[in-house]
Amino acid sequence: MRFITIESPESSKITDVLNYLIYATKETWRNVYNDLKGKGHSLNDIKRLIGSQFRNQLYHGYGIREENFQKLEILVGYPITTIPYPFSEAKSHTDYKLKIPHESNLDFIEFIGILLGDGHLSKYTIDISLSNENPKYITYVSKLIKKLFDYDVKLYKPKHKELIHLRIHSMLLVQELERLGLKCGNKVTQQVGVPNWIQNNTSYSIACVRGLIDTDGYLYRDERTRKNYTWVEYHVGFVNHSQRLLDFIEQFCDQFQIKTGRQKYRVVIRSITHILKFLHLVVPTKIKFQNFPIEEIEQKVIKEKNKKNQEKHRVKYSILVKGRGLAWNSSRFGSVNRFLVDGVTPGDRGFKVITVEHRVMKIPPSLSPSYSQI
Repeated sequence: MRFITIESPESSKITDVLNYLIYATKETWRNVYNDLKGKGHSLNDIKRLIGSQFRNQLYHGYGIREENFQKLEILVGYPITTIPYPFSEAKSHTDYKLKIPHESNLDFIEFIGILLGDGHLSKYTIDISLSNENPKYITYVSKLIKKLFDYDVKLYKPKHKELIHLRIHSMLLVQELERLGLKCGNKVTQQVGVPNWIQNNTSYSIACVRGLIDTDGYLYRDERTRKNYTWVEYHVGFVNHSQRLLDFIEQFCDQFQIKTGRQKYRVVIRSITHILKFLHLVVPTKIKFQNFPIEEIEQKVIKEKNKKNQEKHRVKYSILVKGRGLAWNSSRFGSVNRFLVDGVTPGDRGFKVITVEHRVMKIPPSLSPSYSQI
């Protein structure tokens, strides 16, 4: 007897997802695999011949679609004993166990930013591809998934690639993400963007930008030398082939008066003042895991502000005092050694005050007050 209709679990959504699957015990699946293995078939062969993965049934006891089940029976050569839906009380099934947080959860919105950056959605699976050069961030994302969904994420390392894939097998979560505005399939072809409900909320936008910068963004510090002069350059950038995501980052920065530069597939912040403002606003996780020298930038910003304040006191003008010649030329306000008129310095008493280009100067009263600005 074949069981296709299942006993309804607590969630009606789960019934809709699972009511067309066929189940068997793990022992039954293992016997089927051993028989096929004896005929010389590997797991990859079985996948190719029935049109579906067989690993989930073999190792986890999950269900299989009826069309794939029929091909499996033909392949093995005998009817396979089935059972009713076995997860009505157990907690091991992904969709039954998975909890989905409310869309206002900022950690969940950061997760959406991570998906828009390095994620991929298919009908049954969520896949996040991260560089294995940053294991601390991989651990961070794994813990974030556990915190949000109470799910132990699966890690895969493809051959000949410096990547780690974090996978969540859940049709319900994929459907929820689609409802919230994400899309299955190729992100570049579809030119995916950030959903409007995130863009219209400042707190949501900040959380989403954090996920985007941590995945497709970069924090750059480079020390350069030319002849005898050495300097340090800092960049914060975001690289993506979706123009809608680039537009979102650019508009987000404009909203907070952060100056950016736009290239074909890149948005870059180069001013250290604006870099610091962006990092304090978004607080990317990369700052901590990549030891980005934010303190060094803070010191440079302070130094630059002090330099600008000093420039405000610099005045460039010339004064011609009648019969006395050039009195002051391109001098700094308050400077004594450059203000000389017949040996008289600004520190002497009895000076008459005149103003040139909104700066205060002192001229001895014995001199003629008539002057001309050069």
